Amino acid sequence: MADPKTPRPADVEFDNDYYTNPKYAGTIWYIADHLKDPSKPIIPLALVQPQRRQLDAEFIDGIADARNHGDKRPQDRVRHGHR
Repeated sequence: MADPKTPRPADVEFDNDYYTNPKYAGTIWYIADHLKDPSKPIIPLALVQPQRRQLDAEFIDGIADARNHGDKRPQDRVRHGHR
């Protein structure tokens, strides 16, 4: 492909029934590892194990208290995510 930013032509049609195996219709796939390294498999998202939390809430609380940070929103986001 000469220019990866070239938009797809408006007349290209994708026949989902032709390209999709009915056995897998409705399955959400995880392909990030495969895109980085094609030797890794493409797997159904339902089989992906959840990752451990990346941020330790107690550590963030300690930093906020040490800096006398009055805004509690960052601490809340670390504990409960975006609500």
